[in-house]
Parts: sequence; structure tokens; C-alpha cells
Amino acid sequence: MTDVGVRPTEQRSWSSGSPEHFSTVDVDLAGVQLDGPPDPRAGVATADSTNTVSSWRPLELWLCVFYAGGVLLMLLRLAFGLRGGSRLRQLASPVHEPELLQCLARQVKKIGLRSRPALAWCGQVAVPTVIGVLRPIILLPASFATRLTVRQLEALLAHELVHIRRWDPAVNILQRLVEAAFFFHPAVWFISKQIRNERENCTDDAV
Repeated sequence: MTDVGVRPTEQRSWSSGSPEHFSTVDVDLAGVQLDGPPDPRAGVATADSTNTVSSWRPLELWLCVFYAGGVLLMLLRLAFGLRGGSRLRQLASPVHEPELLQCLARQVKKIGLRSRPALAWCGQVAVPTVIGVLRPIILLPASFATRLTVRQLEALLAHELVHIRRWDPAVNILQRLVEAAFFFHPAVWFISKQIRNERENCTDDAV
């Protein structure tokens, strides 16, 4: 009789459990499921990604060395060019012919320059050349002193004066810096060549 009275009570206590009790049990079971054995594939994926990064590191190092070396060579090229221009300035001899100086003054006034650049003969150049940015000087080949007429020299001076008015020497230095930074890109060299050609065409049109 006692056993029969106890069993229904126990059965009722279990069957009348509150919703909170069952929700707690569900949460605990979920936690047990989350704490299950780790997936072995996760360790393999991590190892593969680590090996991939490690294999790229030597290549990245060599690419950095190649880029730094290329930029350094291009900057040295620019430095030697500037040094060569300074040397040509030292080797040049000023022009004293009144006709040439008057021709230069007329072209400076006609083109609209604020200051007149220096004019000198130089045996180390084959074509008229502008040297310098802040203190430009026009170098004329020494052979032009006897082979060309004043009219022809006037056209050549006008060409170089237009270069000075357009700030082409400064633009040329900036262009060389861009070439140094992107020396590895073929499009940069193609565009740079086109810019030089168009620069001369614009100067010729102005003359």
C-alpha cells in the first residue's frame, strides 16, 4: 500500500515540472554539445594558411629589394644628369656678340618672360639646351657661331625661351621622379615618351 501511494507522487512531481526547469536543462545540454571534441580539419586549415604565408615571405623580401634597387638606380641617373648640367654650365663661355644679345632681348620681350636668361657657348652640346630651373641658362653649340644666320639663331632662341616660359626644366625633373617611382611599369615609360614628344611639338607650335 505504501509503494502504491509513493509512486504516483513521484510521477506527478516529474510530470509537473516547471518550464523554467526544462529550459535550464536544454541550455545545459546545448553547452555540452558545444564542448564536444574539436574538429581535426580546423587544425589542418590553420597549418596550411601558416605555411602559405611563410612561403610568400622570401618572395616579398626579394620584391622589396628589387624595387628599392631600381628606385635607387633611377635616382642616381637623375643625380648624374643634374651634375652633368652643372658641369656644362661651368665649361660654357658667355656670349658677348651684341647681335645675339639684342636678338635674345627681343625674343624675351616678345614671349613675355620676366627675366632674361643667360646665354653662353658650349662645345660639349650638339643642340641648343636649357640648363637650370631657378637660374636657367641657354647653351648654344660653338659651331652655331659661324654656320647659322642671325634669323636662324633667333628661331632657336625662341624655342628655348618657350621651354623656360612653360617651366619645362622643372616638369622634366618631376617626370624623372615619377619614372623612378614607377620604373617597373611599361605604361609609365610609354606615357613619358609621349609627353616629351608633345612638349617639343607644343614648343615648335609656339615658335
